[in-house]
Amino acid sequence: RAYAVFGLADVALRQSAYEVAEQYLAEAASLAQEEADASLEGRVWLSTAALHQARGQPEEQIMALDHAATVFDGCGVAYLEAQALATLAQVLAGRGDTAGASAAWARVEDLYNAAGLPEEDRIHRRPAP
Repeated sequence: RAYAVFGLADVALRQSAYEVAEQYLAEAASLAQEEADASLEGRVWLSTAALHQARGQPEEQIMALDHAATVFDGCGVAYLEAQALATLAQVLAGRGDTAGASAAWARVEDLYNAAGLPEEDRIHRRPAP
């Protein structure tokens, strides 16, 4: 049920039905926590960040991305943690927080290095200065 509700949230988000998406995301988060599905919980936080972006709420987006990265770190889903951190870095850079962006990019690079991922296979890359 949790994944179905999450899918409904995603559809609502893509249709710009933000209030509906928010309701489904809250329900999906609750179900993910009840079922101890941290991977789904992290995905819910990524979608929550996208919802806040669509609503023009950068502070809430940053908090949601940070929470997603923390959840993914806790359950060992490194590729989604890297996605959350890369998006966080981009948002922070866009707000002029170069130190925060640099720290997030460093965490992405640490994940890739820990996995032994070759440079050519790294999806998320720090922009050139």
